Amino acid sequence: MFYKTFVCTLNIVQITALNFDSQGISKLISLNKLVNLRWASFNDNDISKVEGLDSCLKLEELSLNNNSISTLNGLSKLHCLNKLSVDGNQLSSLDASALDQLPNLSFMSVENNYISSLHGIQRVRSLLELYIGNNQISTSRDIYYLKASGRERRTIGLQIGPPVFHACCLSSYAPFCFQGLTNLIILDLYGNPLVEKLENYRIHVVFHLPFLKALDGIAVVFMNNSNQSNLFRNWSDDDVTTTLYVVFSRR
Repeated sequence: MFYKTFVCTLNIVQITALNFDSQGISKLISLNKLVNLRWASFNDNDISKVEGLDSCLKLEELSLNNNSISTLNGLSKLHCLNKLSVDGNQLSSLDASALDQLPNLSFMSVENNYISSLHGIQRVRSLLELYIGNNQISTSRDIYYLKASGRERRTIGLQIGPPVFHACCLSSYAPFCFQGLTNLIILDLYGNPLVEKLENYRIHVVFHLPFLKALDGIAVVFMNNSNQSNLFRNWSDDDVTTTLYVVFSRR
């Protein structure tokens, strides 16, 4: 029977999926027998710490939404993890040392937390989708943690539509020194102070992250794909002047 602590007493190593949502669980222990576990969900509980998963080396998807977790420590052994959801917790930062141990993570959702910086996310270079809406990210500098290293001067012309609201250009020098998330194609930042504070927010983000296909649920479409490919191929760490024309449209 389950009260405040989840203790797995099943001696069946063949178990590959586990769902203990909304069980009032406050601690995960005795999971060492679940060596073939690939999917686990512990949403809507009272868990304050990620622990007890060291033997679940085959775990690919983990959901811990709506708990009381304040750190991502405890994930370091989960090298096969490709999907992680920790929405609605008490996270205030992204633990770089923990994320560095997740080489296959392609989907990460940490919405509705208290995260104030994207520092640490640059360690997850396999990331394809990042959902970090409704947090406390407020500075444009955080966008640089997502991008590749170099120093570029670029000019962007964008149209937002349909319908088309306006077209504008942005030109600037941008120094940065991170390897970046070059696989990232979907990014959600809505609900962060950055969105309201940063002038031409969407233009700024796509300017620095030209590989994005969707930003805050809105598709990013390049108007000339052949020119886009040539453009990317010519980029370098030197000062480069480029022009991007993209359209934001509702999917």
